[in-house]
Amino acid sequence: MVPDHDYHLALARRGAWVQFDTVQGGSAYDTGQRLDWLRSLADAGHLDQVLLSQDVCLRTDYAAFGGPGYAYVATTFADLLRAQGFDDADLRKLLVDNPRRMLTGE
Repeated sequence: MVPDHDYHLALARRGAWVQFDTVQGGSAYDTGQRLDWLRSLADAGHLDQVLLSQDVCLRTDYAAFGGPGYAYVATTFADLLRAQGFDDADLRKLLVDNPRRMLTGE
């Protein structure tokens, strides 16, 4: 992930997908920054171009070993998005519709 929001906006303005991997940052500040970037992209009308994911590639990433686990995006991060003012329609777009459109080429 490139931590440059102007870059994210420029990509979205060109019609590209903007993908945030490992949405849980290394700190609460990092996670908050990602939430702010998402809010800004949504406010600019680009929420339909955003993809979210959470790397789970090490044993310490598994929920059973204290990590965020596979469900982090759909549970904990979704709750953080709601707290940032994202509604159910926004969450459906981020968690269901956008991934489906990207994977099927719609």
